[in-house]
Amino acid sequence: MRADHVEQVISVIRSIYKDVPAEARLRRSLAALRLKSGAEKKAKDQPRTRWIHSAREFARNYIRTHGEVDIHIIRNHIPLPPSVDERATGGVLKHPDFVKVSDKVIKMTNGRTKTIGIYTLAEDDEDYGFVEF
Repeated sequence: MRADHVEQVISVIRSIYKDVPAEARLRRSLAALRLKSGAEKKAKDQPRTRWIHSAREFARNYIRTHGEVDIHIIRNHIPLPPSVDERATGGVLKHPDFVKVSDKVIKMTNGRTKTIGIYTLAEDDEDYGFVEF
């Protein structure tokens, strides 16, 4: 932190408290602090973030009922808002809660084929496939 910023922080603390405890130590700690420049960053694209969150929540619930899910099932149940770019769907299942178990080839409306992933929930216990006796 710049020296003039340290002074500003100390003056605010002094306006609240009569004595600043361990002022020299506080000054050193503030001087060593590396602040990020610029304005605080807001969450990117709020509708996109909300949609991904609700899509993941749906996917978790769907997997608990049906065992597995793919992005087309999610999109059929949780439509993508018009303001959200279609590429946002790629991030839904890229999360530690989901594990890809297989691929599925689908035929698109234009006649081409596309491979999509089939996912299930990640296991909470890490048994690494060992058999218990």
